[in-house]
Amino acid sequence: MLDIAQRLEGLTRHASTHAAGVVIAPRPITEFLPLHKQAGAKEEVTTQYSKDEIEQLGLLKMDFLGLRTLTILHDALDLIRSGSGQPPDLDAVPLDDRATLELFGRGETDGVFQFESGGMKDILRRLKPKRFEDLIVLNALYRPGPLDAGMIPEYIARAHGKKESGSTLKEVAPILDETLGVIVYQEQVMVIAHKVAGFTLGQADTLRKAMSKKDPAAIDRQKEAFLEGCRKRGVDARKAEEIFANMATFGRYGFNKSHSAAYALVAFQTAYLKAHFPSAFMAATLSAWSENTDEILKYMNSCRDMGIVLLPPDVNASGVGFTLDGPAIRYGLSAIKNVGQSSVEAILAARGRCGRFRDLFHFCEEVDRIQLNRRVLENLVQAGALDGFGVPRWDLFATLDPAMAHAARLQDDRQRGQGALFGAEEDSAPPPYAKGERWTDHERYSREKESLGFYLTGHPLMEKEHRLRRYITHTLKELDHLSEAAEVTVGGVVGNLRQRKSKKGDMYAVVHLEDMESHVDALLFSETYTRCIGRVAKDEAVLVVGRAVLDEDKVKLIASAVVPLDRAEEELDQKTAGVLLRVPATLCDEDWLGDLEGLLQKHRGGVPVFMDLVREGEAVTRLMLGSDCRVDAGKALLPELESFLGKDRVRFLFRAGNGGQGVEKRA
Repeated sequence: MLDIAQRLEGLTRHASTHAAGVVIAPRPITEFLPLHKQAGAKEEVTTQYSKDEIEQLGLLKMDFLGLRTLTILHDALDLIRSGSGQPPDLDAVPLDDRATLELFGRGETDGVFQFESGGMKDILRRLKPKRFEDLIVLNALYRPGPLDAGMIPEYIARAHGKKESGSTLKEVAPILDETLGVIVYQEQVMVIAHKVAGFTLGQADTLRKAMSKKDPAAIDRQKEAFLEGCRKRGVDARKAEEIFANMATFGRYGFNKSHSAAYALVAFQTAYLKAHFPSAFMAATLSAWSENTDEILKYMNSCRDMGIVLLPPDVNASGVGFTLDGPAIRYGLSAIKNVGQSSVEAILAARGRCGRFRDLFHFCEEVDRIQLNRRVLENLVQAGALDGFGVPRWDLFATLDPAMAHAARLQDDRQRGQGALFGAEEDSAPPPYAKGERWTDHERYSREKESLGFYLTGHPLMEKEHRLRRYITHTLKELDHLSEAAEVTVGGVVGNLRQRKSKKGDMYAVVHLEDMESHVDALLFSETYTRCIGRVAKDEAVLVVGRAVLDEDKVKLIASAVVPLDRAEEELDQKTAGVLLRVPATLCDEDWLGDLEGLLQKHRGGVPVFMDLVREGEAVTRLMLGSDCRVDAGKALLPELESFLGKDRVRFLFRAGNGGQGVEKRA
């Protein structure tokens, strides 16, 4: 086995394809290296040599990246143009545009290239960029190495004047002025070596590589050359040592400014469109992600936060993708499930030929019936795309078969060139609409979700959202920002329920929980499954108490109790482990705290009270109030607390139940 292993060691394991790598040669590439054709691939041909061997041969390997953001920019400009607006020249966007920089400063960067993550938003709110160069710096520093080294807080402190900015060494000060004295870019390392120590640009690049690869031996060799160069140019030896030490400390984290600046420019262009043409930008973004339900839901919520109305699909108004309808965005037909591209094209072709569709019968008559089967029609009805006909969805649903049969007769007659026997009016008149069984709001929302992947015009939690927020510690979206496992109480609608049997033969369940912004999978293991499975039903609103854990960058919930939302008030006394007050830190002066203490003592009891102090852009601080502030968490407490604090600032914390951990231990 060892003999075979030694013969295999170092051999190529398999052929893989670089995501964006292209090899460029001055003559036919087969004169330089062998090629490989992937099994089953029609066009895809790759080199048999790896990138290192290719570079040793002297060939050029370039990475050509395809960015979805560039498509969004292009489509947004087209939407502005189609709305009779004048699209901006993105190549001439003023890089000191105040509205765009303020958008970055508020952290409202959903959809903005490279600046969407929660961590980056927090940094933007702290820095509040004042110039385009700040964005280039953040692109370069928002990586594990610089973050661990504390370079971003250092840069922010200098930008806000809390620390001295600029280098104290006059030899390098002009080179580092743009980054406030912090070495951020690899190019700065090269320029320092060139200007201060007299390195050629080739030698400076060798120094850059040694520092970026953190090669101690190579760095020592470069240090000797650097100090010798400084000595020849009359630079003080102590200063030369200090300059090199500074380069060695920060240079290892250096990033290509050329790369960072290009990405920052694309980010600024997207943010400019979002600031000045928000509806067009968000419509283009939604179209670009139309195949991804999670991303659509995220950007739908962004639209809601921005005050942009998202209209349901409409066969008389929608295009293939998301389009503008005045200041609102109209949902695209291609984003409806089970409505394929050919069906959408047939609908748009018929609309272009005959104008607006008058009703369901006219719609079925005009659209090629091969592309308009019952499944397509059902999803159009459920998604609300036929609401414009002024007929309830349940009646439309009940009329699908007669409408399709009527359309089939007319289309067959057209193909045969046969007119109506006794006149067009009598034989071609459509039948009346059938009367279907009325859908409840709950059923209408559920069917809409079935066809769109989420709730659009309404949500089962809409009427219950205020009550839900009284009891939860986190929304489902907030779970995504947890940095470690935590005990939580969350709520939502049961979207799906899968019951399974473990290898030991124990039953467990996976509950897909959804609220108005996000979703999460909750696991009900054996004991919890036995106790709670009867309380879990599809499309029902529930509270789930449990432990949120991180699993490969995704959050999963290990449930320890499930409470139907409608029964939360009845079961409150049995399971309440605490009352949580979410309080802006700006409220907490001495007089206000005295009034709060008096209110809590008026409802004295045995339930502890916790206070989350909320400061914008900072981590929430949770405090446990003293024992003299424990309360009776009955019905009388809530109205008074909400009147004192404001709506949605009072939440109840549940014990996990039957051996679960109370909030006292969590705090």
